[in-house]
Amino acid sequence: MFSAAKSAIRGAVRAFGFDIISYRRQDSLVSHLREALNLLDVNCVIDVGAHCGDYGSMLRDIGYKHRIVSFEPVKETYEHLARRASKDPLWRVERAALGIEDGIKSINVCDASNFSSFRSPNEYAKDQFGTMASVSRVEEVPVRRLESVLDDVVAGLDNPRIFLKIDTQGYDLEVLAGAGASISRLLGIQTEVSVKQIYDGTVGLCDTLTRLNGLGFEITGLYPVSRDRQLRVIEFDCVAVRSDGDGTTAHTAGTA
Repeated sequence: MFSAAKSAIRGAVRAFGFDIISYRRQDSLVSHLREALNLLDVNCVIDVGAHCGDYGSMLRDIGYKHRIVSFEPVKETYEHLARRASKDPLWRVERAALGIEDGIKSINVCDASNFSSFRSPNEYAKDQFGTMASVSRVEEVPVRRLESVLDDVVAGLDNPRIFLKIDTQGYDLEVLAGAGASISRLLGIQTEVSVKQIYDGTVGLCDTLTRLNGLGFEITGLYPVSRDRQLRVIEFDCVAVRSDGDGTTAHTAGTA
């Protein structure tokens, strides 16, 4: 009956010189994440470089109802994050960065706190983003290895299914290096990859994708984060899943 009604409506519209075609919703990072988290059956998201908690709130908005553990090292930003997560019993926050080794490290806190990084903004960043990328102070912050905190992060979960999100302004590969052998416990990753470097010493797009492939992950989506004045992409959000996990690689490239 529905098919007949659809044909009748389409015929009537065509009589006026128009047509009806199927609408395919454009893929976006948010819709892609919704599908990936559901398909991987994720029950623990590790949110590294959580800033003020926008990512955690987005996860709740798209229907993710399980554990979130957010790491944010900058004291003032961490306090905003902690207030935001305080009414959510499944959202835990830690004042720490993740990196290659446990210890204390100096972080550059920028005028726009989302630019804060262990690396120094370069001239291209200052040209494109102005004072937002200017370093206002340096703060000493605790750093932990992912491998050293992972058992605590998933404590109490009978069958941890882990997705790692990293947004550390040029330090993402160091976070992955600190995972050590526990990298095999991660089902999926979201990380920022640079096309045009805005921090000194960062690794470019091709080398980052090669590194992810070498760690056993395959890319399911690349989504522009920012562009410069000539519309050139500066960074992508990259989503990847384990190449040997659950047969998901072919499916998560579509929309939710």
